[in-house]
Amino acid sequence: MMHDLINDLAQYVAREVCFRLEDKVNSNGQYNVSERVRHSSFIRQKYDVFREFEPFYKTKCLRTFLALPVFVPDLEVECYLTNKVFQDLLAKLGCLRVLSLTGYCISELQDCIGDLSHLRYLNLSHTKIRYLLESLCALCNLQTLDLSHCKKLTKLPQGMGNLISLRYLNIVCTDNTTEMPLHIGKLINLKKLSKFIVAKGSGRRITELKGLSHLQGQHSLFDLQNVAEIRDVRVANLKEKCVLDDLVMKWSSGPNDIRSEVDEFEVLNMLEPHQNLKKLSIFFYVGSKFPSWIGNPSFVNMVYLNLCDCSNITSLPSLGRLPLLKDLKIERMCGVSLVDSEFYGGTPYSDKLFPSLETLTFREMSKWEKWFQLLEFEAAEKVFPYLHELVLQSCPKLVGDLPNLLTSLIKLSIFECPLLTAPTLSLPSLRELNLEQCDERFLTRLKDLTALTRLKIENISNLSCLPENFTCLVSLQVLEVEDYSELRSLLLIDEDEELPSSLEYIEIEDCSNLVKLPKGMQKLRTLEDLHIKWCPKLLSFPSESLPSLLKNLELPAALKCLRIWDCDWLDYIPERLLPNSRVACKKLLFLEYFPESGLPIHNLRALLIFECENLKSLPNRMHDLTTLQHLTVFGCPCIETFSEGGFPPNLLSLTILGCKQLKLRCAMWQLHKLTSLKNLIVGEFDWDMVSFSEDFTIPPNLVHLQIQRLPKLKSISEGPLDLISLEALDVWICPNLQCLPEKGLPITLGLLHIRNCPLLEEECRNEKGAYWPIISNLPRVRINYVDIR
Repeated sequence: MMHDLINDLAQYVAREVCFRLEDKVNSNGQYNVSERVRHSSFIRQKYDVFREFEPFYKTKCLRTFLALPVFVPDLEVECYLTNKVFQDLLAKLGCLRVLSLTGYCISELQDCIGDLSHLRYLNLSHTKIRYLLESLCALCNLQTLDLSHCKKLTKLPQGMGNLISLRYLNIVCTDNTTEMPLHIGKLINLKKLSKFIVAKGSGRRITELKGLSHLQGQHSLFDLQNVAEIRDVRVANLKEKCVLDDLVMKWSSGPNDIRSEVDEFEVLNMLEPHQNLKKLSIFFYVGSKFPSWIGNPSFVNMVYLNLCDCSNITSLPSLGRLPLLKDLKIERMCGVSLVDSEFYGGTPYSDKLFPSLETLTFREMSKWEKWFQLLEFEAAEKVFPYLHELVLQSCPKLVGDLPNLLTSLIKLSIFECPLLTAPTLSLPSLRELNLEQCDERFLTRLKDLTALTRLKIENISNLSCLPENFTCLVSLQVLEVEDYSELRSLLLIDEDEELPSSLEYIEIEDCSNLVKLPKGMQKLRTLEDLHIKWCPKLLSFPSESLPSLLKNLELPAALKCLRIWDCDWLDYIPERLLPNSRVACKKLLFLEYFPESGLPIHNLRALLIFECENLKSLPNRMHDLTTLQHLTVFGCPCIETFSEGGFPPNLLSLTILGCKQLKLRCAMWQLHKLTSLKNLIVGEFDWDMVSFSEDFTIPPNLVHLQIQRLPKLKSISEGPLDLISLEALDVWICPNLQCLPEKGLPITLGLLHIRNCPLLEEECRNEKGAYWPIISNLPRVRINYVDIR
């Protein structure tokens, strides 16, 4: 409550100076913006049309134009901006100090960017910018330039050495940028330079780093094979850059790249950083040994170390004495055959080795054969006392055992290590175990893993069922079994053993000989998700995804998600179908009817019906499914009509495709009642339809409309596009379509995508087509998957 009050107070006090665009819309949909406004922010949308930015024309003294990102966890959202912002608006905002266009799919800037002489901050991160104009180098007051994650950026302006006020240059994740601008060393005020690409020519050598004494944070050195002389590295003087805390050193990975004659060991030795360093990564170093500073315990702040693709290294450096090292990755060190006592770096009288290590990864070690154990340390629990995660991946020659006492280990992953024998170690804290292409004897140790909550096993040979002690996993919640060709039953076929009652999720995939699941599946009262795919010999079982020969279906009562795919012989779905949120049916060739009483599912959220060739109608009383939000019907050519009462009233998305007998009867569809509908995809029905009828009314709040596969359609009438919220219009495979509505497109439209509509495509061609003046200011126009705007 206090937070909201303070926010309201701040907006009230700053109402004449600061505004958020989304907060300034009046009841008529118009923007109320004061001419005295100095600072503006807005949350960018998928498609930002020009109407939203018209208020900025009267803000002549605007200092801040800040696009804020849409927050979607783990997803990078592409956003599009009308071209008129660049062609017209920015040139009129000559007082700008802060400009952020982050996240927009823009590929170039206009020359007018160089006229924003007061600009201090320019953020073009996560855009599709390909190059920057030299006019940008006229911004003598610019302090921050953020180009991070501009993955299509190929070059930087050569005159960047003139940006004498620049403090922060962020070019992380710009992999297509292959060279630095000349004389970057002139920017002596730089505090952040995320990467430097070493070249041999004057103005791009590593000596450019000499005067950049204020560098801090993360810094990457690329193409170190281009170091021309050892003294160049000495001049760069990394050891004096005491506020750098994350350093990446990378040589070229190309086998045919020309490397200088300078000894790479000497180069790496001279690249010794300051002892304040926290993270270090070394890639593609071809020296035969590492210098002594790597692993030196004087690096008291080192928490992360990655040694990768160092092909000539035969012995790992001593790393066990780094006091704060938490994460260690050793990857593709193809010359290493033995990990011995040198790796630990201790003596029997030493303190704990790897005293803070939490995650240890060995990956793709093709020649590694032996992991030497320090028995005297293990007995005293001095090795890896706090190790939480161990990963061994693609070590095909590794034999023997793992370290014995890993009492703190929580997650163990062993992939493609077929010669590694079953461990005798104690793992009382282990919660997650992942095994792939390993010795089957690993599974014999399961009975001791009482804390295990997640188990994934994949492609383990010589086992026809899981071991007898499997039921001892009293805490197991997630079980995944994949690519297990010899598996015939999860448990012994002749036994009445049951799966652990704590299971919540089961996934069984690509087990070609599996014929039976354990008895008592109905007793798994906590089971919520059951996925079974590509198990062709399984005939009758409780499942979520059923094979093609299924004739009987039983379901645990707590099941929340059901998908039925490729069940050619299933001709009826029983009323005891009880999942609570999602049903999908795909390729049920003999299915004709759903239960007469409808679907007895009160909390159903999604219903997907795919390629049920004999299905004659949708379930009855669909309008009673008030919680249904997503309905898809695809490839059901025998459906002629919908149930009486229309569609579920609270749908958010509706897809009707490939129902060739279906006719467009407005009274039957009743789309105008679906006031919550946001996405509508229709097509491949009523093949004789030439145009939409005038009374075909689409819900006014629709955001996305897709029309496809209507071969005789010639025009789109005003009705379907008389919308106030439409943002995206897709028109696909309508070969006779040639006309858009006479009144034009909705002012809210941000995307027009036309595919395989040759007559309409010709009218929309760049600067030539009759419709180009109408569509040229849309944020995005695509023809046949190619952006033309």
